[in-house]
Amino acid sequence: SPRRMKISAIVLAAGAGRRFLGTAKARFPLNKVFYPLRSKPMFTHSLETLSRSSEVREIVLAVPSNLVGTVRKKYVRKGFARKISRVVAGGRERSDSCLKAFKRTRRNATHILIHDAARPLLSAKALKKLIHVARSSDGAILGKPITPTIKQAGKGNQIEATIPREKMWEAETPQIFKRSILDKAFRFYKAHPTPVSDDAGLCERVGAKIKLVENVTPNIKITTFSDFYLAEKLLSNGTAGITKYGIAQKWGTGYDVHRIVPKRKFMLGGVKISGQFGALGHSDGDALLHAVTDALLGASGLGDIGDWFPDSDKRYRGASSADFLRKVVKHIE
Repeated sequence: SPRRMKISAIVLAAGAGRRFLGTAKARFPLNKVFYPLRSKPMFTHSLETLSRSSEVREIVLAVPSNLVGTVRKKYVRKGFARKISRVVAGGRERSDSCLKAFKRTRRNATHILIHDAARPLLSAKALKKLIHVARSSDGAILGKPITPTIKQAGKGNQIEATIPREKMWEAETPQIFKRSILDKAFRFYKAHPTPVSDDAGLCERVGAKIKLVENVTPNIKITTFSDFYLAEKLLSNGTAGITKYGIAQKWGTGYDVHRIVPKRKFMLGGVKISGQFGALGHSDGDALLHAVTDALLGASGLGDIGDWFPDSDKRYRGASSADFLRKVVKHIE
């Protein structure tokens, strides 16, 4: 019965994202799922889709252990997704992160839905279709039938075989399972901790009957920076921010305020102003350059100056604000 289906969602955002950061133009200070996509962190897009589903009762979010406090303070408390009930530290492997989050879900949940935060394009239509199929099975996952020809490679990339594609599907997330099935799968995993690439793989090990649900909407996993650009285009229908001359238009605003105190050098716009007073700050306190830097980051959808140069980082104590600006300009270029 639809009335008795109670879903706890787990969103996995604890991966390192090395391939993504390795293809970006410059270093980004946080995990890839915090990278701004259409002016808000990548991971919040799917959180909002899940939050709008009446069947989803709660969301447990798994993030890197060093970012748990940041996520709670900066995102959860600011209402990015009203159904987040827990933020937990992820584990070493995907299955470890999922298990830690699973332990924090509500005990009365009938089903557990698991989603990768790196898939921000999840549509409400696909989610509704997945949940409908899951009502009459052990579990269900989104996916797409594979259309390209698939080759099996051997040593030296020598073709060994052509794989029949008629029964081949590309697995996506979300993936949803009966809580009892997933619990059994995790017990097996703890006894036989061999990593798997998706959660259905865990459930298959204990004999679960999982259904494939064709997803006809875009649901790409952002692995490299080229995936990110594609997601931006898909979210904007390929036209947002483009003028009639084909030039991308972006804008941002920035402001900064520092208290004036004695016995501090006074930097403004990169110029040292002589006197007995200066701006109090973790860096050199140049409010003008901080505002310009913040405006550039905002216009580029790259967060704010606090993300890039946090005052909790000792490396930036007394640092030149001109250096901050140079690093940001270099990244944007």
